Amino acid sequence: MLKAKLLKPTDHAGLRRFGVSIGLALPLIFMALLPWLFNYSTPLWPVLIPLWLLPLAMLTPGLLYYPYRLWMAVFGVVGIINTYLILSLVFVLLITPMGLLLRLLGKLQYQKSRSVSEHSNWQNSVAPAAKNLEEPF
Repeated sequence: MLKAKLLKPTDHAGLRRFGVSIGLALPLIFMALLPWLFNYSTPLWPVLIPLWLLPLAMLTPGLLYYPYRLWMAVFGVVGIINTYLILSLVFVLLITPMGLLLRLLGKLQYQKSRSVSEHSNWQNSVAPAAKNLEEPF
């Protein structure tokens, strides 16, 4: 299983990027995107996230190390679940019906056998000469 490379507590630039990106993305998602998509009223609690994260990211990014670790742990699990869920849905909704349809129509390639008299694009190789075997390249 792939594991994300985590930031070190001394990587202030990475922790600063984390704080700024989460501090800007979460309010945009919860105050703009979701209310617009689902016709909800705009909540005000997401304003508290950048008020807390942005000053920490700019002044003392080292304090964001444990929130960063918690974020990565939670959403690492969410990412694994999403991966298996999406791959399972693709298999069940796309690959399986295609296989059943091809089997029903008799179009499966591995079930077709070619007769000897049928034309083939394969070219038989010529037996190598003794000189070619001495100096192959």
